[in-house]
Amino acid sequence: MMVWMGYRTFVSPPVPRCADDKPDSGGTNLSRAMISTFALTVTNPVTLLSFGVMFASLGGLAGGAGSFHDASFVVAGVVGGSAGWWLALTTVIGLFHTKIDEKVMRMINRVCGVLVMGCGLVVLVHLAIKFS
Repeated sequence: MMVWMGYRTFVSPPVPRCADDKPDSGGTNLSRAMISTFALTVTNPVTLLSFGVMFASLGGLAGGAGSFHDASFVVAGVVGGSAGWWLALTTVIGLFHTKIDEKVMRMINRVCGVLVMGCGLVVLVHLAIKFS
């Protein structure tokens, strides 16, 4: 499936940019966007399972008995790291979004498509070697 998704990304044409000449009549603002993104992320089953697995597996690495302070420190680190990543990502996109035209989007699609196809092929080769 990853190989197919990578191929589709590689061959997909860039989506034309929407005109931002009219204001949003829905009253969307930054806090509303942040709350909806948070709700979407928190209710994602893959996110819940992956964080549950991560916390369960990292708990054994710490050694000794866990405490509320230690757990709070880990949760604060995850929240801070996530917020920092999104801040950096949106800042970079905000700085360069005017320079991204159709040609650059085509190049981004092709690079991402090759990377996703490569990951899928690595998994397929690993499975073929494992079960042969």
